[in-house]
Amino acid sequence: MLAPWSIISALADTQSFCPDTDDSLFAQELHGVFRAVSAGGWNIDPLAYGGKAKEGSMYPAQVRVEYCPRCPPMEEQYFKPAIAANYFNPNRFRWELNERQVSFM
Repeated sequence: MLAPWSIISALADTQSFCPDTDDSLFAQELHGVFRAVSAGGWNIDPLAYGGKAKEGSMYPAQVRVEYCPRCPPMEEQYFKPAIAANYFNPNRFRWELNERQVSFM
């Protein structure tokens, strides 16, 4: 998951992959490519992720994105070699990718 300051500092036109995780620690996929169409902000959509109007989203660091379909969802077994340096334990990794990693994928 991206740290809040990563999302807040996102620039419009930045392209990225987005994670999709379910309840299983091992079933992780990357979806993309997404393009930021706004600067990052706090509670841009307070109802996102089941948020309540008064309390806001449980994930308040947000950026508006546009889906630019370029590839099907990629399971971890396929993107793991590209981001090997990002793993901080066997099943967890930092989502931020550098240009070389994105090119590899």
